[in-house]
Amino acid sequence: MAQKVIEERYTYSITLDTLAKEVWMSKYHLQRLFKKNTGLTPQEYLTKVRMLHSKHLIENTNDSITHIAHLSGYTSSAYFSEIFYRYFGCTPTDFRKRTRRDGP
Repeated sequence: MAQKVIEERYTYSITLDTLAKEVWMSKYHLQRLFKKNTGLTPQEYLTKVRMLHSKHLIENTNDSITHIAHLSGYTSSAYFSEIFYRYFGCTPTDFRKRTRRDGP
């Protein structure tokens, strides 16, 4: 249930407290169950969902990186770029250049 909430609302600010209230359990119990079922914390799962969404947008649209950051749930494009770099090992701009050059 918590995974579904994250997948449906990843573009919004989701805190552990709001997620726990949404699924009617304590945040401590939620964290334990979530990690047991997914291997990730709720925050890690949220980041994964956001990063996969942003990667798809970078590959398939000409939207600006700032706009993609916003569509992926980030209010700061600098923070988005930092997280993207940690997740994929390159900046969003470099990723776009690589996928466009190496693409069909």
